[in-house]
Formats: sequence, structure tokens, C-alpha cells
Amino acid sequence: MVYYARPIQSDFIHRIDQLQKSILHKIVSDRPNDIVQILKKYSVKKARTKLFKQFDEVFLKLFPTFIADYYSLFPESQKALLDKENSLNNELRIFALYRLGVQDSNQVADFLELSVATIYSYKTRIKNRSNFKDTFEEKIMEIKQVEINE
Repeated sequence: MVYYARPIQSDFIHRIDQLQKSILHKIVSDRPNDIVQILKKYSVKKARTKLFKQFDEVFLKLFPTFIADYYSLFPESQKALLDKENSLNNELRIFALYRLGVQDSNQVADFLELSVATIYSYKTRIKNRSNFKDTFEEKIMEIKQVEINE
């Protein structure tokens, strides 16, 4: 994941650096109204949407069969449809994170901006719908990652 994550982190760090420099300049210049305008331009919702899109793209490059493998764990009547191709929903992201080794519900909740109770609720509901209620997480961990040649 580190190989693909660097551009995402770099972009984020660059944007924060630029924002910080701009705000500090406005503070020194005693221009508080300009600071308000700068902050109004930044949309956390858009940034989160972009983060999820980038996460989905990187994850699906690493695990190109994840969606099909995931849905194979459910009876046909329980399979959900995705809104977009090459895009994950929160249900899939929870277990994508799990497959990457992020298995702490607090960390998953922080990343997805959901409550820990919501994460537990999703997990319980999903496992109960599956064909593998007792071994669902093990089946997720069996989903293969594509080999990356550097």
C-alpha cells in the first residue's frame, strides 16, 4: 500500500502546507477577512470524497477481484449492487480496510467518519447475511492481492 499511498499523502501534505503558509501570511498582514475567505474555499466533504475515490482506486488495483470475491461470500439474494464501477461503498470499505490489516473498529470509524457503533452494526449485519457467519473475516483475509512488480 505504501507504493500507491505516497502520491496521496504527498498531495495532502502539499495542500496543508500551502493552506498554512497562506493563513500565516494573512495573519501577519492583519487580514482576517481574507483568512475567512480562504477557509470557505476548503470543503471537507469534497476532500473526503476525493480521499475515498483515491482509496478505492488504489485498493482495487491491489485487489482487483475483491468485489467479486466479496460478493461470492453471500447467497445470491443478499448481493448488493454498487453505484459505480471501481467504487466501494461503506460496507465494502470496512472490509477492504480489514483486508489491508486495519482491524481496529476505532480506526475504521475514524477513516470513514462513522461511529464505532455504526461499524459494529455494519459488521454484524453483513456477517449475518453471508454464507460464512463464523468465518467471514477469515474469508476476507483469503482474498488475494495482485503481485506488484517494481
